[in-house]
Amino acid sequence: MTHDQEEALLMSDRIAIYNEGLIEQIGDAETLYETSATLFVADFVGESNIFTGRLSGANGSTRLTGDDLDIPVREIAGSASVDEAGVVVRPERVRLRALDDPDRGRPGVVELTGRVGNALYLGSFRKYIVLLPNGGEVTVLCHPGESWADFAVDDEVVVEWRVEDSLTLAS
Repeated sequence: MTHDQEEALLMSDRIAIYNEGLIEQIGDAETLYETSATLFVADFVGESNIFTGRLSGANGSTRLTGDDLDIPVREIAGSASVDEAGVVVRPERVRLRALDDPDRGRPGVVELTGRVGNALYLGSFRKYIVLLPNGGEVTVLCHPGESWADFAVDDEVVVEWRVEDSLTLAS
């Protein structure tokens, strides 16, 4: 038994995530990280961007709305509408673009505008904290030297991720 996440992920074949004495999910490290069963597990294992709101669908399109957000999401199986849901996007799945980037507006891609609040060089990657107009934050991890990784504090940017790179969970 350990409380060290990195040790658990490296050394375990099966991991049990507990929440207030109850098991939330059991699985291998990759399953827990990539396909968390609950928002608690997604928040607990690794770093996550979690957006919450109301999930609704119409005409084959499912969206999460709330806190001045309106984003397309992957549908929860068997649910057209959920009052409280969350969308999980891991920081390494998020990209940054300049506001004037001509490659914006692609189908199947979520885009949110914001301002770089912090830019940290951490050797093998950079970590950006992007502040959204609604007061939320998005964490972005990217490798130095990539063209979309050269932003500074206070730069206006677009954070983007593919809808398929997110996980939609009921609260």
